[in-house]
Amino acid sequence: MECWNTALKAHGFDLVLDPFDLRTDDCYRPALWEGEESGFEWYLSDDLTDAPRGILASADVEASLCFTSQAAEEVVSCVAAAVLAQVTGGYYWDAETEAQTHQGDAAIAAARKILQKWRALDG
Repeated sequence: MECWNTALKAHGFDLVLDPFDLRTDDCYRPALWEGEESGFEWYLSDDLTDAPRGILASADVEASLCFTSQAAEEVVSCVAAAVLAQVTGGYYWDAETEAQTHQGDAAIAAARKILQKWRALDG
């Protein structure tokens, strides 16, 4: 958890996740996004029956970060997921892009694009 928050800060995102057990805590996870309360739904599963396959065929676990009603939660969940993928060597799945899966720095770049788009709409 500490590593995830450290990586978020290192990438310049103003997002701080409340501590939780990534393996056992399936539920809404609070966070601070740019000083405001936010968060996302967190689910971890090793049942990949319905997961997008292709490049993800070697995956053995899937973390789902979902947003609910607040517009900022979409950005929060995308940023958190992209940084988690980068830190763990996993894949960030982005339904809005043609490539759809990103790894490493490409995951961070995809999250920055979502953030930029959100700022343009919010501003």
